[in-house]
Amino acid sequence: MRPNCDRSGVGGSRQRQAGLSCITTIAKSPITQSSDGTYCGYGTGEDQANVLREELERHKSEGEDKFGRTTFQPVDTATQEQLEEFFEDTNYFTLNPKKRWNGIPEVPLSEKTVYNPYVNIIIGILSYFEVAARQMVPPAATLGPVEGAEGMTLNLSPEALILGTGFAEGTTPHDTLVTKLDDNKGAGNTTLDTSDVLISESSAVEDTTPQPVHDTHATKLGHIEGVDNTTVKTSPDILFLGSGDGFWPDNKLVQASKLSSKSSLKSTYRSCASPLEIKTENNCAFWDNLVQIAVYARQCFIQQENRFFVYSAILTETFIQLFQFDRAGVMYSKRINIHQHPRYFIRIILALASPDPEALGLDTSIQWYDGKRYLTMPTRAENELVRYEIENHKACFLRRAIRGRGTRCWNVIDPKTGDKYLAKDCWRSVDRTPEWELLEMAKGLEGVGQMIGYWEPEMTISSLRGIDRNTPNFRDRTFCRVLLERYGKPIHQFDNKKQLLSAFRDAIAGHRNLWNKGMLHRDISINNILIGKENAPVGSRGVVIDLDMAILLNREGSLAGVDFRTGTRIFQTIMVFQSQMKQKPGTIFPAHDYLDDLESCFYVPCWIWFAYDGPGLLVHPQPRFLCFWGELNPAMASNSKFVFFSQICAS
Repeated sequence: MRPNCDRSGVGGSRQRQAGLSCITTIAKSPITQSSDGTYCGYGTGEDQANVLREELERHKSEGEDKFGRTTFQPVDTATQEQLEEFFEDTNYFTLNPKKRWNGIPEVPLSEKTVYNPYVNIIIGILSYFEVAARQMVPPAATLGPVEGAEGMTLNLSPEALILGTGFAEGTTPHDTLVTKLDDNKGAGNTTLDTSDVLISESSAVEDTTPQPVHDTHATKLGHIEGVDNTTVKTSPDILFLGSGDGFWPDNKLVQASKLSSKSSLKSTYRSCASPLEIKTENNCAFWDNLVQIAVYARQCFIQQENRFFVYSAILTETFIQLFQFDRAGVMYSKRINIHQHPRYFIRIILALASPDPEALGLDTSIQWYDGKRYLTMPTRAENELVRYEIENHKACFLRRAIRGRGTRCWNVIDPKTGDKYLAKDCWRSVDRTPEWELLEMAKGLEGVGQMIGYWEPEMTISSLRGIDRNTPNFRDRTFCRVLLERYGKPIHQFDNKKQLLSAFRDAIAGHRNLWNKGMLHRDISINNILIGKENAPVGSRGVVIDLDMAILLNREGSLAGVDFRTGTRIFQTIMVFQSQMKQKPGTIFPAHDYLDDLESCFYVPCWIWFAYDGPGLLVHPQPRFLCFWGELNPAMASNSKFVFFSQICAS
């Protein structure tokens, strides 16, 4: 029997709807912070590092011996014969009498004395293997417009659209970093099977392909933080630049950053393939270094939007260590002695600068084509692909944390019909009920977002890492894309008071409809309440969306326990905040139920009233107490809302 508890969690009773309780089993997971951040964003790189330290602390793991050593096979990067030719043709490495990369000091006086030698060696490796001259046309780039296109041919299965699927049995993305130079069919070819890779001749890209590696230890790269915070800047020591249709084109980077010179855009997180950091053995502290490059990787996820994972590496005068950041956290290799194992080092460098977008962790179903950005997924009929144009070239919403759901939402247009939809990408825990199943149950409900279709290509983090999903201390996630009806703007972007109140009323009614259908939402926020379509009838003037965190209810199980990881921080309830704080032994918190959701609903108009002076008039700077609502410190967040309620009651 469940004990009766009041909202303080120390006794009393709480009336509940009789018999409704959760049947969905949600496995326990370690409680950790998230670097998604507040609406005010992080003020410094150090602030980000502190949160990432907590976010990744229980979600870091050492890869198997093959990770970093045999991850990248000879056919993927360089054959044994090509490596021996490199040593013979260049003077970057001395094989005899002493194995050593030339120029790298054995005992560097400072970190700065290692920068230039490493940059020169890396440039030499990439130049010898002609990485700068190989611009890959990835599989999804050959889709053309797909539907409504002219002169383009598609030879691609839906299962092969996204990294990690459509490969030979027993292989992983680490095993498929393939660049088949002997299969080059010419830059004009528009037919490409997933087993082939198209690479342009060096003469075709000689004047347009930027140098793939930059020394950026003294270059400040801008961050994107919170709602409108772009003041934070950091400096990776070395930056590998990405090229091809998966990365933002130079002309779009100019427009996006309002800069006049393309040369000033060469080093940005938006164009970063892999960030590297250089240390000396004297100042190389594993955990601090990991957090430092995690800051860089997080910006790659945020600014590029279409990354499944990000490679990075730590270099010293003796060792290299490889890292893979993804939605399950971070996996790292053992430290590899670059002088004793120069061939491993070369292959890792070639992989980090690979022209293959899949090898770099890009979602190849999202591509640039003829100045526009597109998203491709199978819909309408089995094995039929539709390519949707992405409005404004970028995601309309994204979560900023590394580990977690990694939600991305895209406003898209069907090229054939002109219909507008919302595409949502998400990495859910493999033990959670898929959102599309809940959306199927919600079909026809007023005030609830409606699904058009979904795509779940059986791609998991374990497959991206090449590990067993049952690896200890590892929680696997699987990718899913859902196509939804497009409604109006998020509720905080209202045009007038009547529209705001009507949308809010119908969204709450939609929440009740979900409850009556046996579902509890658990993630009410300003981004999950949308204004209805133009001239929508009563009941659909506002809709509640995003059932990622929703649970199913019936009479036999129990409601899921309150959990501060569930929901959007700034709209979480006081009870959720208190569940994160240390309590006296025996303290029991009631389960998360509809009362928590209704309290979150209350914070939505409160946030709008204080954050805006009127429609579209955001207050600058944001009221400090709203920033406190999003505080990661649960005591500060809880106290701020207590004070807020006290002032309301006193007024």
